[in-house]
Amino acid sequence: MWLEFDGGQVDMDVFALALGKTVVLAHNFEANCKWVAANQMFASRRTAESPGIFGDMQFEELKKFLMGPRPLGRQIKALRSATSDQLEVLDKGRKARNYVVHEAGRAVIQPVEDTRDFIGYRHQVRHLLSSAEAIAEADYIVAHWRYSLAKSRDPAINTHVPKDYSRLCVRWIAAGLADGPMLSMDRQ
Repeated sequence: MWLEFDGGQVDMDVFALALGKTVVLAHNFEANCKWVAANQMFASRRTAESPGIFGDMQFEELKKFLMGPRPLGRQIKALRSATSDQLEVLDKGRKARNYVVHEAGRAVIQPVEDTRDFIGYRHQVRHLLSSAEAIAEADYIVAHWRYSLAKSRDPAINTHVPKDYSRLCVRWIAAGLADGPMLSMDRQ
């Protein structure tokens, strides 16, 4: 063939590293959602008689809430401080998280047949990075709330979580991918 890419083999190790970083981000998002939702649930249960003590029944209810089937979707719906726009971003992050932890790994386990298949690989990279961006945007919201709740601060004045958090996360995940030929061709 007249068009060959010098050293154009698809490096699935680099993709696997990016996938691993995205799973870390997804786990952080899920942990932040659990923390915020559990704290809101705990705060709603406090009464004058028991200002911070969970009984056995309340503990079992909290455990079911955090660990039962489809916990992330329930936790997102339970976030009382979320606007409808924020809920939309959080749900998009949830769906991206589900793709990353349940489907994206197949690309590593069952790689593309031809290791020079840049189109298939570019599609996988693009999907992974767009999922990472959605997760990071959702994590930004709950990380902001978590920090504000932990420090008893008004979320409006929180400066701990950087505004460009999602861009920084995607740049961190894509770091190894940027060296390969697929990302430079991807932005056209």
